[in-house]
Order: sequence, then C-alpha cells, then structure tokens
Amino acid sequence: EKEGKMRKNDRKNNELRPIKFTKDFTKNALGSVLVEFGDTKVITTASVDFSKPKWMDKDAVQGWVTAEYSLLPSSTSTRCKRERTSVSGRTQEIQRLIGRSLRACVDMSKMPIAAISVGIVDEEVRLDLNYEEDSSAQADANVVLTKSGKIIEFQTTAEGESFSQEQMLEIFNTAKNGIDKIISKF
Repeated sequence: EKEGKMRKNDRKNNELRPIKFTKDFTKNALGSVLVEFGDTKVITTASVDFSKPKWMDKDAVQGWVTAEYSLLPSSTSTRCKRERTSVSGRTQEIQRLIGRSLRACVDMSKMPIAAISVGIVDEEVRLDLNYEEDSSAQADANVVLTKSGKIIEFQTTAEGESFSQEQMLEIFNTAKNGIDKIISKF
C-alpha cells in the first residue's frame, strides 16, 4: 500500500481526519447531526414539507427526498459570499449529489451510506481532503457508497492535467477503505 510522504497535518495519504457525529445537534429539526471531519464541521438537518415538487403529478402518492447545501460566510479561508438569489454550479452539483445519495437509500437503518472526498495532490492520492488540499488538487473525487459497497456516486474530475486508470482505481479503493471506517462509526 502506498503511503507517500506525510501531509501538513501529520496524516498519511490514506488516513482520515478525526471523525465525530453529534446527534440531535439542533432542537427544532426533526433530526439533526453535527458531522465533524477534523476542522470541517457540517450541520445536517431533516425536515418534512408536505407540498409536492412542481414537476410531480398532483395525484402521485409517493414522497420525494431532496437536499439543500450552502457554505456560510467565513467558512473557508477565502471569503465566500452567501448565495441568496441563485446558486453557483458547485453548490448545485453538491446539492444534486446529496439528493441522489439520499434517494438511493432513504431507509438509513437498512442500508447506511457514507461519502468521502479523495483527490490527487502533489501527484499522490489522498483521502478526506481538507479545504486547502481540495483547492489545489490536480483531480478530486466525491464517492458515495452503501454499507455493502455498492456505488451511488463516483464523480471524479481532473482539474487540469488528466489522470490514469490506475490512479482512478486507487482513488476508488482509497475511498472505499475510508467509507468502511466511517460506516463502522454509525
């Protein structure tokens, strides 16, 4: 297994940041979790809206699961603006990734899912990219898998220079190992 040189935060390339899940983080949501990957903190909440999306047939009896995503101002080292009237392409793609992942297995007690970022930084495949690494990655991937290892999302993009099939497989295998560790914490 290739481990490469140590990263700035003394992690090996295939090592996750410390992970913590705090359930019932907010008091008004039907469900909420504070998810922490090192210094990255994500508040997730669940709510119910009894109205149907405009595209759905008015007589349809099924529900719909979707997602919203937003970075707060000062959540990154460079100022990000609050997206009030329209969302950026990146925000829209992240919302879609989350929505597709949720719809793939709504009953989380029967089929847990987890997601992780992986990328090529300084010619090395690295697991669980922090903001600085993600910003400078030659390629980055978002991988969402079920507990049984089935792929929900495997989206990898070269941010400049292309990457090889061997690197793609290393990205996937590194993500799978990280996701197995995340799911074991559920």
